[in-house]
Amino acid sequence: MEELKSVSSRQDMQKQSTDKELSSAREELHATAAELKAARKTAASESIVLHEQVEVAKAETRRVQDDLTLAQANHDTIRLELANRESDLNGLKAALEESHASQAAEL
Repeated sequence: MEELKSVSSRQDMQKQSTDKELSSAREELHATAAELKAARKTAASESIVLHEQVEVAKAETRRVQDDLTLAQANHDTIRLELANRESDLNGLKAALEESHASQAAEL
């Protein structure tokens, strides 16, 4: 009878120990699940922020590209105007030289 009580007592102690370990494991599982949920929420927020930053960078790149295209068009226009003015200047120089030659011939 004493032996039976001793075995029963040991089994009760083992059950209590197992219950404590199981309870502790459940608490750790819940804590880990909460950490995972928080990490996912943080990752989702960071992903949204990064996506917004990418979109802002894309828009800025488009603006810079548009500015560059406009600057290139202006550059081409200025080069054309310069070429036209140089042509006009060369024509005036030729006319001046012709006038000088004509005046020299008259003298």
